[in-house]
Amino acid sequence: MLGYQPKGAQWADATMTDFWTGFGLGVLALVSMAALAAGLVGALRVRGALAARPRPAAPPDNPAAPGALAPGDDLTALLRPLVEALNRDAAPTGDPAGTANGAAPHHRVADPTAQ
Repeated sequence: MLGYQPKGAQWADATMTDFWTGFGLGVLALVSMAALAAGLVGALRVRGALAARPRPAAPPDNPAAPGALAPGDDLTALLRPLVEALNRDAAPTGDPAGTANGAAPHHRVADPTAQ
């Protein structure tokens, strides 16, 4: 195998070190190649040279019973006070530039359930 390893003998410490160092470098090389390939594919998709894979179609929504709460309604009811508080905080302060105290302009948060 190596110049300092007799054939058929137990592996010497130097042989073990060489083997595991080479193994680690091989794994690192494979991970690096995978990251490089993923980056290249992403760059090609952004530039339009490679078409994106089509996404599987979402299953149709089947409403349970009229008047029953949808799974997201609990979360919506929980977050509604937070959205209202954010909207109150983002209300105009009378500053014509919309930047009170040098802060960036605020954007209103929309209620996702309002139609």
